[in-house]
Amino acid sequence: MKTYHVPLHISTGLCKILIKGGSSMIDEQEALSRNIKAFREEHHLTQAEMADECGISKETLSLIERQRHNPTLETMQDIAARMGISVSFL
Repeated sequence: MKTYHVPLHISTGLCKILIKGGSSMIDEQEALSRNIKAFREEHHLTQAEMADECGISKETLSLIERQRHNPTLETMQDIAARMGISVSFL
């Protein structure tokens, strides 16, 4: 799996995007979901474990990873804190 840094909208700066192939043109929600899922899998965490550590429900994390839910800023801050990064790099 290759790691790419591509500019998104000005408001988000650079975002680390993991791509298995295909186009590098993905939207912010897809980048967010891929980055969160990649982090969770790289750290051998289940959705339940990661969600518990972030203070959100497993269902919410699942929806975020599947791009079915737009997280609040507070949720993104909690996830970013667990990942050890700033929200702008989610």
